[in-house]
Amino acid sequence: LGQSQLDMASILRRPESLAGELYSLRGTARRALRIEVSDAEIRERFGLHQYFEVTVFVPMERPVRFVDEDSQERVFRDYPFVFCVPELPESMPRGENINLEVRCSGFFLKLWSYRSEFMSQVRTRDDRPAQQLSPLLIGPSISPIPTTAPPKTPLSLIISVLFVSAIGITWCLLWRASIRDKQKSRELFRKNLPADA
Repeated sequence: LGQSQLDMASILRRPESLAGELYSLRGTARRALRIEVSDAEIRERFGLHQYFEVTVFVPMERPVRFVDEDSQERVFRDYPFVFCVPELPESMPRGENINLEVRCSGFFLKLWSYRSEFMSQVRTRDDRPAQQLSPLLIGPSISPIPTTAPPKTPLSLIISVLFVSAIGITWCLLWRASIRDKQKSRELFRKNLPADA
């Protein structure tokens, strides 16, 4: 199956025309929650007892703008997508507040509306908080992207090395100065000795 190009305007305006489209996206997972399947028929029919709901913020080529009745604007530079997958990799953290680069593929099902802090200040015509609209995709899995950051040197180790080096340099300078002082003292002593000494 071919992957579709991400067109947020079409997804938000005509979601029904894109149902079943396959998208492969990369973004930052901010939330990963385990959802228990309570419907006995679904559990029996599909053998599905749980799934995971992962909110992934995908960077946008062009910002997505929402404007309410009072011309208040909300701008998304990365947009939240909701991925539902049967399992998560063992290494992937779970919870309400995570931060992990991921790659995920899934089929677009529908737009899902829910309350979010970001949209809570936007008001609807009947003066209610606006709902967040997120594309809901279903896929087989999510893959964390390994970070290749260079190992960090602890700051305390760097400070210790600099401190020891400074002490060593100071000791060497003082030692050389004391040798010079002894040599000058001997020379002065010899010059001031009486001739018959």
